[in-house]
Amino acid sequence: MARNKDIVRRMSDEVYSQGKTEVLDEICAEGYVNHDPLGGDMSKEEEKALIASYRHAFPDFEVKVLRTFEEEGYACVHWRAGGTHEGELMDVEPTGRYSSVEGIDIARIDGGKIHEVWRSFDTLQFMRNIGVIAAVEEEEPRPSA
Repeated sequence: MARNKDIVRRMSDEVYSQGKTEVLDEICAEGYVNHDPLGGDMSKEEEKALIASYRHAFPDFEVKVLRTFEEEGYACVHWRAGGTHEGELMDVEPTGRYSSVEGIDIARIDGGKIHEVWRSFDTLQFMRNIGVIAAVEEEEPRPSA
């Protein structure tokens, strides 16, 4: 049986980087839920749609696994994802800019299948990178009274 951290690595390498969303059917249990800061709580099918939208918007989308950890039914992967914004995403026209973000997935795994993933990444920076949110300009310091 594969180690838990090898299973979560497949999600980064095969599912997200290579776009092989059918791998989710192999590595995720029935009733799987991904708790994603942008997508909300997603089933496998909803996550497949999210991946397709990312890969449409960022055709060169790639996830690099930086490190993995494993402990008693859980595996954690620290990743960096990036790509060039060449397609519409969240009603934002392509910017042509390269964007990257780092994040962490914590997966609960039982019987060699992922049951739940808690994903965290710098969503504010991601939104700034693709132009959904404008960066806040620093103001001149105000003189003290």
